Amino acid sequence: MESTIVFRSSREIEIGGRPYPTDDVVGIIPTDVGLTIAFRDGSAVSASSSPADFYTLRDMCPWAVGVF
Repeated sequence: MESTIVFRSSREIEIGGRPYPTDDVVGIIPTDVGLTIAFRDGSAVSASSSPADFYTLRDMCPWAVGVF
């Protein structure tokens, strides 16, 4: 997994150079190497990240389901 997550603002994250609106995040799944983030349209993207990134994204998207 080469993509990393970048927190651009409270309304946008960037993964692998592509922006995603935080309003569309519906699920956050921690993995062994980072996060898989599910979106409203049914798509998902994986990112290398630290454990703290899960909590940052949960704070930004409290409606999203966090799956362990």
